[in-house]
Amino acid sequence: RAEHVFSVAARSMPEIQLGDIFSDLQQHAAGSGRRIAAVLAVASAGCGKTYVFTKVAPLKWAVGNLWRQFAIVVARELRYPEVRKARGISALLDLKGHNIPDSDQQDICRYVTEYPESVCIILDGLDETSLADFSDYMQKVIEGNELRGVRLIVTSRPCPDVFTLSEQSRFRWRVELVGFRPPDIKTYV
Repeated sequence: RAEHVFSVAARSMPEIQLGDIFSDLQQHAAGSGRRIAAVLAVASAGCGKTYVFTKVAPLKWAVGNLWRQFAIVVARELRYPEVRKARGISALLDLKGHNIPDSDQQDICRYVTEYPESVCIILDGLDETSLADFSDYMQKVIEGNELRGVRLIVTSRPCPDVFTLSEQSRFRWRVELVGFRPPDIKTYV
């Protein structure tokens, strides 16, 4: 079973597995008194960010093999205008796109508002667009002024604009996708 490995940027911390991204960072931050609610996952092109965070993580969560602390895990790709232009929880989670009845949409939105710590939202590809392309609501989500308490993972390629944003917003941790470890490469191949 090959797993992607992450390292914490500019921190003296060992590599961590995807399943431990919140618990290991939380444990590491315990001394600082900060709660980890947002992580910026950075890796160069072709390292597997989109695959890991929009395919592997949600699937593993759905079958109970990842992040059991979350009742809701949603992955959205920022390259799609409807994601960048979302104007509320329902649009961000794409509830209408999944043909969820209006009454259930309201229940889900209420749940996200009442229990944000049990929700993880993954936004993939921050570097593929400009914050100027985002709705006010989505800018507030990225900056940490909306959906407080929701665990947020945002992926990006390394670029100066993203690093500047990470220093000015809700991101307290930046992890770098390292890829596979040598024994895992053998397993994969």
